[in-house]
Amino acid sequence: PSGTIFAPLTGSLIEIPDYTASATAYIPVVIEAGAQGGAQINRVEFYINGVLNATVTAPPYNFKWMPTSTGQYALSALVYDSLGNVAQTASFNSAGTTVVGPDNVTVEAAPAIAITTPTAGATISTGGATVQAVAVDTNLDSHGVAIPITQVQFFQDGIYVGTAPNPPAGDLYQLSFMPKQNSNGSTVLPSVLTAVATDQQGFQGTSSSVTVTVTAGGSGTNNVVIGIAPSVLLTAPANNATVIVNNPTTLNATASAPNGNIVSAKFLVDNVMLQTITKYPYSVIWTPANLGNYQLSVEVTDNVGDKTTSAISNVTVIAPAGPSVSFVSPAAGSTVSSGSSVTLTANASSPSGTIAQVQFFENGIPIGTVSAAPYTIPFTPPSSGVYTLTAIATDNSGIQTTSTPTVVEAIPATSGVGTSEFFGQYQGLNDGGRFAFVTTDGKYGTYISHSISATGAETATVYTDIPVSSSGNFSTKNLAGNASAGGVNGTLTPSQDIFIGAPTSSGGASAGYYTGSVTSAPGSQFLAIVGGDGSIMAYIANGSTVDVADGAIDSDGTFSITTIHNNAFNGSVSLTKGFLTGTLSGTTGDITAAKVSGGTFSDGVLKNISTRGQVGTGDNIMVAGFAVGGTSAKTLLIRAVGPTLSTFNVPGSIPSTILKVFSGSTLVQSNTGWSSTTANQVAITSADNRVGAFALPAGSADSALIGTFAPGTYTAQVSGVSGATGLALAEIYDLDSYVPFSAQRLTNVSTRGQVGTGANVLIGGFSINGTAPKRLLIRGAGPTLGSLSVSGALSAAHLQLMDTSGNLIRENYSWGTGNDPGLVSLAATSTGAFAFASGSADAAILAVLPPGTYTAILSGAGGATGVGLVEVYEVP
Repeated sequence: PSGTIFAPLTGSLIEIPDYTASATAYIPVVIEAGAQGGAQINRVEFYINGVLNATVTAPPYNFKWMPTSTGQYALSALVYDSLGNVAQTASFNSAGTTVVGPDNVTVEAAPAIAITTPTAGATISTGGATVQAVAVDTNLDSHGVAIPITQVQFFQDGIYVGTAPNPPAGDLYQLSFMPKQNSNGSTVLPSVLTAVATDQQGFQGTSSSVTVTVTAGGSGTNNVVIGIAPSVLLTAPANNATVIVNNPTTLNATASAPNGNIVSAKFLVDNVMLQTITKYPYSVIWTPANLGNYQLSVEVTDNVGDKTTSAISNVTVIAPAGPSVSFVSPAAGSTVSSGSSVTLTANASSPSGTIAQVQFFENGIPIGTVSAAPYTIPFTPPSSGVYTLTAIATDNSGIQTTSTPTVVEAIPATSGVGTSEFFGQYQGLNDGGRFAFVTTDGKYGTYISHSISATGAETATVYTDIPVSSSGNFSTKNLAGNASAGGVNGTLTPSQDIFIGAPTSSGGASAGYYTGSVTSAPGSQFLAIVGGDGSIMAYIANGSTVDVADGAIDSDGTFSITTIHNNAFNGSVSLTKGFLTGTLSGTTGDITAAKVSGGTFSDGVLKNISTRGQVGTGDNIMVAGFAVGGTSAKTLLIRAVGPTLSTFNVPGSIPSTILKVFSGSTLVQSNTGWSSTTANQVAITSADNRVGAFALPAGSADSALIGTFAPGTYTAQVSGVSGATGLALAEIYDLDSYVPFSAQRLTNVSTRGQVGTGANVLIGGFSINGTAPKRLLIRGAGPTLGSLSVSGALSAAHLQLMDTSGNLIRENYSWGTGNDPGLVSLAATSTGAFAFASGSADAAILAVLPPGTYTAILSGAGGATGVGLVEVYEVP
């Protein structure tokens, strides 16, 4: 037989097992044995220094050797086979070769080490502690010299904290370190210190554990849990705030430390330190130099070294807000005299500084510069024509803002006085008083006055529709005179009282002539003349109440005036829109009025027009008429919406529509089912997106078409498939690109339909674009339709004009009251509208409207029903 000891390797050093640490500690001895000639291994005997130690009779032939002392040992074994043969084992060395002879090994002891400081149960501080240990080695080398300790390592709670430097002499090893506290978040837990000594031969010895308590140091009051992080909050600027570039911005933070106090607050911008503050208050100044997005945070440290970083505040650095600037006068869409000076006035302010200057321009050419308020400058239009006025405001940081353009028209001075407001006195032998006079378009005048007779009684007088000649002369029953740029004067008859008045200063959008009525009072009348200086004189008639208010409008547009009959007249005039609302004590209902002067010169057009109403059968289908002005064709989107109205919770909508467009009696174009062909569906969808119309569902029974229409008049007829009836919406959208002052535009639209009650009234919607106000004639025809052979015509009309927010602008029951009838008749004639009979119950509203979206609602007065007509005309 043969045998080899494979482990331990011959010549190796072995650390004596620590039998106190493990009950199964031993040195394994591994022997490989084999037999030849058909024999079997019978047994293997293990010898230590020639003394039998153990016998193994079956493989594997491994021995558990448990030496009890250090020293040199010769390990060998005898291998016996079943034929009685015996052989001594060889050994295996580290070179991987077999060596004849015993396996010679050295067993040595691990170094001994014990922690002497701190002692068990001691308290140490996170601020710093010293640990000491004694380490010795009992092993000797081949010359009998003690094996040295090469290093001593220290551990806290199993975590390495450092290696002690080798002492110059002796066996005392010492290390200073920063202990970490052990806690469960609310309670201080013991910490365990251990030390490990390593000798030159690589043997290691571990000390017994020493249990200590780690605190914040100092007296027992500091025996608190550390490691509870301080709290910090960046209070300014707020998350998602915006700040101005190159402007100092204050960063503020609040912080607290549960275990003591905050020793530092480090402010960070994009994680880069801006500044560190070591005491309260925690505040720094940051001046961002570049635009963009930034992340701000604060890192605080407390007196025990714990740190916390605040949540990030995202801040956007923006350019400073520019100044604001707007034209006050002249008003957009007004007329001025060529060759005569007009005062340009602008308002300007800066939210982040001061205004350095305001520059004025006409058609892009500089007029002049004003460096201090009030921002006014004289301008004389050199010739007749269109002038686009702008103002550029510059603030102290150099930022500029350009005003919205104000478009005016200069006309020759010989064209008359245009629209001008005059206020003055009149005096005679028996009485005297005050008056206001206004010329509208240089063609008609309106006179309002109030007087005190010899008996002291107040009386009110009003004259409208006074013809004015191109030279400014005017006359009517009981008065005559002349108006010019310098003033107005004349004589009242038969009293021969003389009136003299001066023109008011150029005003903004609020100056002019207003007409209106008391809401829900069909026979009421309201007329007002507003001067550019804020003067106002108003005439109110409602039943037996006839009164005059004479006073002034405040700078914010509000007024509070005691009338000649001691009634309170309170309200406001929009400084930008030209709408007036008010109340008069003793009168039930609010007063609504709008300007009728100006607006004949506008850069905008009627862009989108729609009417909602009942579609019947036969003569009671819905008919929408429209006119294309100019000399070139216009592309329009025309829709007849029925089924889709139900998705907007409109009850009683027609289930299907047929759309036909006629020029006279000639059918020009038609559609049934807007998506019936792929080409039409694609074109309509694209057009809807361009003009902002709500989408029609694919496959719906609504109708729509796109057509190019030559200048002229057209009618769009909306009916139901197979005689279906119900509510429908007829819409006309201008698809052409907007060109200011273009003659190619929709000049009027009208829709005829059945006027019911409740939701079944006739509703017309329209929008005006551009920058200047536009004068429109809006009519609700009923009784006059009967004279035009329309059966079942509405007997009495009630017309309401609403803004996009649903606020009432004007209403009218009978076109001859609540209006200036002469101006309404002139507007109808100039637009080609058929005339209303004098005193008829048809309704009309003449108003100057700024760009925006509006709704005209035609219902029957007193609940009347029948066929009605809603019309919107652009007054030239």
